[in-house]
Amino acid sequence: MFIVCYCFFPSHQIQAQQNSNDFPRAFLSIQFTLGKHNVQFKSLGNAPGFSFGFKFNAGIYLVNDGNFAGGLQFTLVEGASNNKRRRKMSEDFDRPDKNFDKHIVYKFAMFRSSNVGWFSEIKAGDMTLFHQIGFGIFGLTENDPLYNLGMHNHIGIITQQPDSPTRLHLGLLHDWTIGSGNPNYSISNIGLSVGGMRNF
Repeated sequence: MFIVCYCFFPSHQIQAQQNSNDFPRAFLSIQFTLGKHNVQFKSLGNAPGFSFGFKFNAGIYLVNDGNFAGGLQFTLVEGASNNKRRRKMSEDFDRPDKNFDKHIVYKFAMFRSSNVGWFSEIKAGDMTLFHQIGFGIFGLTENDPLYNLGMHNHIGIITQQPDSPTRLHLGLLHDWTIGSGNPNYSISNIGLSVGGMRNF
């Protein structure tokens, strides 16, 4: 908790002598998310529900050329959603592929997306437009975890300049399973995000 507070609510300003050519070098951000999470039982139907959670994000700048910057990023999204029919659907689910285990999915389902990828930023005055894309695991984190290959997209705006002690981070994110790693289930989550960001 101390580290998070230090990153986003520092007691001192970033030193003026930092050269604009080598700043920023990295960032940390944390956002809270609200949206819609869906578990699709592929031969039965969908079990969507209101979702909430948080996103932790860290990145290293590899390109910083005028109004454009970009680099490598790591994302962790943790969340939960509720659907009163979801447990019953998972119990009644007749698997298309019997070689895969049957998962009991709770009404109040927990999910996670963990991925690495690329981020891009375009400065536009006092605001910065950003886009992030990543690939990794995405799935349910219940007693019987259900993971698959996932893709993460996040687009939005960042207020203020990189040398500001704190920056407001607003966006729209989307996670979903890709490929045919699991023929029985598919998972997705789309949501609004709001939080803070700190450059280093």
